[in-house]
Amino acid sequence: MKTTTILLLAVTNATHTVRFSLISIILLTIPQLIYQVIRLFCWPAKK
Repeated sequence: MKTTTILLLAVTNATHTVRFSLISIILLTIPQLIYQVIRLFCWPAKK
C-alpha cells in the first residue's frame, strides 16, 4: 500500500511540476510574441 501511494504522489507531483513549467513557459513567451506583433505593426507607422 505504501509503495503505491508513494508512486501516486510522485506521479501527481511530476504532472503538477510539468504543468507549472508549461504554464510558466507560456506566460513568458506570450508577452514576447505580443511585443513582436506590436513591433511588426508599429514599425511601418513610425517610418
